[in-house]
Amino acid sequence: KSLTGKRLSISGDSISTFAGYIPEGYATWYPTNDVNAVEKTWWYQLIQKTGMVLCKNASWSGSTICGATTDTSGSVGCSDSRVEAVSGEDEPDIIIVFIGINDFLKNNGYSCGEYEGKSAVTASTTVSNITDAFGLLLSKLQARYPKSFIFGCRLMPEKKAGYEASFANGFPNVNPNDSVSLPTLNEHIEQICKSFGCGVIPMDASGVNFYNVGNCTHDGLHPNAEQMSRMAEVAERYLVNYFVSIENNNSSTVYTITTNLSNAEISNTS
Repeated sequence: KSLTGKRLSISGDSISTFAGYIPEGYATWYPTNDVNAVEKTWWYQLIQKTGMVLCKNASWSGSTICGATTDTSGSVGCSDSRVEAVSGEDEPDIIIVFIGINDFLKNNGYSCGEYEGKSAVTASTTVSNITDAFGLLLSKLQARYPKSFIFGCRLMPEKKAGYEASFANGFPNVNPNDSVSLPTLNEHIEQICKSFGCGVIPMDASGVNFYNVGNCTHDGLHPNAEQMSRMAEVAERYLVNYFVSIENNNSSTVYTITTNLSNAEISNTS
C-alpha cells in the first residue's frame, strides 16, 4: 500500500512543532538551535521519505494530553478542539498522535493511570491521568475520522523526570506524580493502541536512551537535528512495515524492524 500522496496529520507537543506549519495561535518550540529549518523536523523528513503530503500539524508546545476536554484553545490533547484541528481542507488518511511527555515529566498532578483499552472509555470534562486521556483521544479520533489510519507513539526517554546526569543510579525516568516509570507508561500506551486497533510507532527505540539523552537533545527533552533524522527513520520504517503487512495480508513475507533503530534496517525474512 503506497504512502505516496497520503494526507498526514500530527497531534503533538513541542517536539512536533515548527513555526508557520502549525495552526495560528498555537505555541511553538522550533525552529531553535540546529533544528533551524522545517526540513530538519522528524515529521517533515517522514513526509519527504514517504511521498506523503501534510494535511495538518496540530501540535502545541507545552501541551498535555490531560486536561479539560472542553478546552477551545487546542492546547489540551484530548479536547474536541484538538481533534477537529487535525483536519485540513481534506480529512487525513493517516494521523500520528505523539503526545504525553509533558504530562509525564511535570509535577502537575497528572498520574499515568492504568487504563489499557479493555473497558469502556470514561467520558469526563476533565481528565487527570495519561492513559485515560490517551484512550479518550483515540476514541474521539476514530469516531471523527473513521476512514483514517491512526497511530500512537511510545514516548522517548528524557532527563527531566527523576534523572540528573550525576545520578547514575537514577534509572528509570519516573512520573513525579505517582512514581510510575516511563517504560511502564509506554507499555500501557502500546496496549491501548492495540486495543483500539491502532498502530504504535516505537519512538523510544530511535537510538536515544536514559544515559545518552543529553547527546540526542538540546536540553534533555527536545531532539537535536541528528535525533530528528533517526525519529523520521523509525517512523518511516514502521509505517512501511505496517502497510506492507496489510498489502501482503500477513503473507510469508515478513518485514521486521531491528531493536536498535539508530541503525534500523527493514529485513526481509521471507
